[in-house]
Order: sequence, then C-alpha cells, then structure tokens
Amino acid sequence: MIKGLYCLLIIVMLYFTTFSECIPWWNDPTVIDTPSDPMPYYDTDGDGISNAVETNPANAHHGFDTTVVDANPSIAHGTPTDGWLEGGINLPDEGRGYYHHYGIDPVDRDDWGTLTLINMVEGGGRNWMEWYFNPRIGILDMSLQNGGPFTNYYDPDELDHVSHQNGLDVDLRYVRNDNHEIGLDISGSDTIYYDHDRTVTMLNGLIEAEGVIILIILHPNSGIPERTEPLPAIEHRQDHYDHIHVRIEDPDGTDN
Repeated sequence: MIKGLYCLLIIVMLYFTTFSECIPWWNDPTVIDTPSDPMPYYDTDGDGISNAVETNPANAHHGFDTTVVDANPSIAHGTPTDGWLEGGINLPDEGRGYYHHYGIDPVDRDDWGTLTLINMVEGGGRNWMEWYFNPRIGILDMSLQNGGPFTNYYDPDELDHVSHQNGLDVDLRYVRNDNHEIGLDISGSDTIYYDHDRTVTMLNGLIEAEGVIILIILHPNSGIPERTEPLPAIEHRQDHYDHIHVRIEDPDGTDN
C-alpha cells in the first residue's frame, strides 16, 4: 500500500515537472500575482508603485512620495499602433533581476510605460531572481515619455517601431546560456548561445507578475510554438531575431 502511494506520488511529480518545463504558459494569465504582504519591501507604502519607481529622478514630476499612497497617473490612449501615453512612468535603469539597455537612445528616452507594464517588468525581474541570478533580464525599447510614433532619435522621419505607442509594449533580449548581458541573434550561428529553457522561464515569470500579457512575438528559431489561444497569443516573425516583443492588455480599457 505504502509502496503504491509512493509510486503514485513520483508519477504525479514527474508529470507536473515535465508539464511546467515543456509548456511555456501553464498558469492562468488572467490571475494577477498580488503580493500577500500589502506593503512588501519594494513598495513600503502599499500603493502599487515601487519605491524604486517613486524615487527615480525621471519620475520626479509626478510628485511620488514613498510614505503615502499615490494615485496611478498613467493612461494608455488609443492602440499600440495609433495611440499616446498620458502620465507615462519611467522604468528605473536597473532593478532586481533586470537591466535596461539603451542602445543608441539617450538616457530615459525609450523606457516609459503604463504603471502595469512597469510593474510587470519589475515583478518579472523579482521572479527571475528566485530562480537565477545571471544573466539579468535585458529590457530594450518600451515607449516614449508621451507615447505616439516611436521615431528614430537621429532621424525623426524614420520609425523604429510601428507599435510601442501607448505604454503597453516592451522588447526583451533572449536569454544567453553563457550568462553574458549582451545581445543575441538567434537567426544564425550565435544560436548556440541561446538558452531556450531559461527564456521560457523568463517569460513565465513575466506572465506571473502584474498585468495580462496578450501577445508575444519571437523568431521561429526560439523553439516556442505559435498559437492564437489561450492568451498570450504567440507569433513568429523573422525580424525578431534579436529580441522578444511582449504586449500587455490595456489596464484602463480601450475606450479612451
């Protein structure tokens, strides 16, 4: 009897381990990961805006105070391809489990978003640190401070992105298996440095954070299959060889 129960327990454990490793999105993406502590260490006033965000100099114009409950100033207007961002919030350049890479953009130009997007990145970074320390999640382009067309800094007539207009989109680097915090092109020979399993883990950590991810775009070489449902939808595009595109659901609705 005891031996039979032990064998059953082993089978169940193996099933769930295999399921979680092979199926990227096993959790319910409609469930927001709310901290059990109403005032966690990273948000000591419990207003849903982290201390790091509130003390970020780029957010000084919002007048955040880490000792009082601040209102969320951010609103995503329109759509990711035809919209703008009101009260955009700046992502701190570094945080637990993530870093922001600017590329050719000046500091604090390309890393703005709605509070929900910011919280997803920070929460995903904290989740990542529960499993791995290196490399940190590489955050790339988000939105401009006021949203709108994401133009090239050096050539305003050129668009860097068709989307990224209203604070709901963020680009990420693929995870490298050599732990280097540098870019990775998975379309060619550098694919040998691509860490599929940890990329899946990274994305799951973001899904388990705040917000509802509705779209993930990757290169076909990512090894993560396309799908339309359940959310998030997953698409393959050839031009996403060096980054992953993640989009969240509009937290304040689409009628604005």
